[in-house]
Amino acid sequence: MNFTTAVKTCLVQKYATFEGTASRSEFWWFFLATWIFSLVLSYLAGNVHPACTILNLAVLIPSLAVGARRLHDIGKSGWLQLLYLIPIIGSLILMIFFALPTKKVSRSRSQIWNNTSANLSNSSSERSNDFRLVHYVVKSHHLQCGIFGNISDDLGDVIKRDDLSPMVKMAYAYARRSVAAGLLYQGVFSLDDFRHVCDVFKAYQIDTGHSIEFQERANEQALELLAEYDSRLDKKTIVLLVGGAHDLLKTNSDPRLLPGAPFSYEYVINFFKNYAAKNNI
Repeated sequence: MNFTTAVKTCLVQKYATFEGTASRSEFWWFFLATWIFSLVLSYLAGNVHPACTILNLAVLIPSLAVGARRLHDIGKSGWLQLLYLIPIIGSLILMIFFALPTKKVSRSRSQIWNNTSANLSNSSSERSNDFRLVHYVVKSHHLQCGIFGNISDDLGDVIKRDDLSPMVKMAYAYARRSVAAGLLYQGVFSLDDFRHVCDVFKAYQIDTGHSIEFQERANEQALELLAEYDSRLDKKTIVLLVGGAHDLLKTNSDPRLLPGAPFSYEYVINFFKNYAAKNNI
């Protein structure tokens, strides 16, 4: 994650989001941004100027939020930020924690803290004992094309495992098809690329089971993972995205041939969000 994306994520997309996780780059780029803004403002207006107080108050919540997510990412509780109350030593301990790399098990723990995950399971035993797709995925890729590309490559790392349950494999297929549709609209994937992903998706359906309940649960796990990357990737948006991509296949319309291609991730997301709003979907 680069400087601009980190600032936008912390100040706009996840201003007060304490659930989930944050990578080291997300935390430290935002930390650097707040430090620079504060330094410049102090130089121009003085430390006691009201503008400095307003800035500090404005970034307090997102700073605590990204701190909690960063702690979740290393498998620790966000409440550890109470260490800030211990002068000097508390801050030093937290800086060490914030610098630690992602721990794979932290994905599972963060989902336990995230109340949303409770609504996506069918039973309490399933919530506590079964691993879901989101538990296996580690955010380790940061591609220029954006979040769809990041998810695609992160999923590629997961499917190499030989210990995945049929449910997780099917959830992988749903998530992979969704991001492939996004990459098609961006102009990163060709029609043949997306067609191949759809063929793999159908193969997973045959291998893992066709029951409606099974497929719905797998799709829920895929949506859970997508929302972990961007809350705007909800069910409504994904349905429009995948449906539109299939229409492109039927008409053999390649977005890569459109003026302005390849398109940014934000452009594609905003397009479908605006389309849904205009058509009351």
